[in-house]
Amino acid sequence: MARIAPTGRQSGDLKLYPVAPDVYLYRGFFSNSGVLVLPGGVVVVDTQITPMAGERLRKAIAAVTDKPITHVINTHYHGDHAGGNLAFPDAEIIATAETERYIHERDEERLDYARTFGLQFQDVPAVAPPTRTFTGKLSLDVGGEVLELFQAGRVETPDACVVWWPSRKVLLPGDGVATVSYPYLGVPFLDEGLQDDGQWIEFLRTMKGLGAEYVLAGHGQGLQGKERIEARLDLLIALFTDLFAAVKEELAKNTPLAELVLAVDAKLARYARHKDLEQNTVSQRFAIYRAYNSARPDRRGKGWWHDFRPSVIKRASAEEAKPILEVVTDQTLSATVRGLAKRHGPLAHTVLEGWLAAHPDHAAAHALLADVLFDSAAGISPVVDATEYIAAAAREAKAALALDATCKLALLNLGCIDIWSAMVLAQSMAPGIARITAALEAGDLTTKQRRKAAFFLGKAHQFELRDEECDRWLRQAMPAWLRFAYPLVRHKLRSIP
Repeated sequence: MARIAPTGRQSGDLKLYPVAPDVYLYRGFFSNSGVLVLPGGVVVVDTQITPMAGERLRKAIAAVTDKPITHVINTHYHGDHAGGNLAFPDAEIIATAETERYIHERDEERLDYARTFGLQFQDVPAVAPPTRTFTGKLSLDVGGEVLELFQAGRVETPDACVVWWPSRKVLLPGDGVATVSYPYLGVPFLDEGLQDDGQWIEFLRTMKGLGAEYVLAGHGQGLQGKERIEARLDLLIALFTDLFAAVKEELAKNTPLAELVLAVDAKLARYARHKDLEQNTVSQRFAIYRAYNSARPDRRGKGWWHDFRPSVIKRASAEEAKPILEVVTDQTLSATVRGLAKRHGPLAHTVLEGWLAAHPDHAAAHALLADVLFDSAAGISPVVDATEYIAAAAREAKAALALDATCKLALLNLGCIDIWSAMVLAQSMAPGIARITAALEAGDLTTKQRRKAAFFLGKAHQFELRDEECDRWLRQAMPAWLRFAYPLVRHKLRSIP
């Protein structure tokens, strides 16, 4: 039997993987799509994040079957699951009535989401709304094979829909089941996601009761085998149950938030160390904030991220920065900061903030801070923490360019952020390539900065499927003395994080 999609990663590699006869999983960079080949046509479950990504999905499907795509099902309203609907103009688009409403009412959330994580939208393509809606349950007959669509409670979003192919024991639960790593429990700026109402736990129990042999979730690897699937569901049920129990115990003691987070984290240490709950995208700390917000009645309706979550960006003390600021000059600032960044990134950051407090219109200092922040993000885990650095780097790069539109270091870093954004949001790489190229043409970049430029140009061409250009730039991203070994590390440099 064909192998299920690669394991252990949240991100995919833009490929369609056979899972079982007539069942495929498309691993987009940010989210998955299920592809079911039924006697009466192809059913696509979730359509990626933009029409561009949806078109790639269409082409991948056409390579494995010549049957028409007759139906699209959106498991919920989020843009990374419904944003590619326009790529399927001939298909009937099915979703819950709530999903249709949220697609219209909450469209601006895509911009908020992008801004939260430092992503740059070039434009916001329209989302084609459902052409058929249901509430509760729907049986979909496609040439004699029946899919069951049903709502099973509030999970990451209130409108969640599950797709179940009973004759094949194939379950597509959207974002209700995290199949890999620590679960992502809700959008950071909305009061939705994991709630203190037991619905997500009951949802997981319902999924377990189906006896699925395959689970193709909205993110992460596919799961195969009833025992393995049940073990994952049991793990998530136990995690959510113990999470709320620990948070409520501390709330009953009136434990201050900072101390509560530490206490609950210690009580749940076995989950933080669990081999199947790697904290690479989100962390247990974020889950604690989510549960805390939900378990306090006075917090309901207020979101859960920005107003009480402390910044993860590390800074040195003002006392450490003071003696450096007393002697640094306009002429020595760049060399001083680069030297500091190699051994003490937080101090480099604090020195630049001190300099900018006295020189707010210094474009080069804003660009240097963008460079420090963006480079720091590479060493930050989980990814959600790293995005705070990326968002801050984008703000500083834009501030620099507002003062000096030709600032090469700002162009470089904003170009890198453009390319990262285009990878996640499935957009054109052209703006990012243009900015980085302009920075390279201006010259006077350090070796490290030129290698960073080369790496992101390589990734841009990789995502545009230009293999020769990709290899040319990724080779230049390596140290000059090591480039002869590029064929040995090509697969790693071309991997998707």
